[in-house]
Amino acid sequence: MVLYRGYTIYTIPIQLTNGLWNAEARVRRVRSGEEPYIDVVNCRKPTADAAETAALVVAERWVHRRETESA
Repeated sequence: MVLYRGYTIYTIPIQLTNGLWNAEARVRRVRSGEEPYIDVVNCRKPTADAAETAALVVAERWVHRRETESA
């Protein structure tokens, strides 16, 4: 779990059948009743840590886009 600009970001690694990893990113505004934004990041990384890092980058970019659109 990472707190980033008022959002909580969870990353969950998903192992593929060929031994590579993808990750799921869940983003939710802190203290909000909104449904979380959920995205599966198809990154096909060799380790779970690398997949989680890629998912975190995607989630942070989503937060930036959302803040830019609402400004």
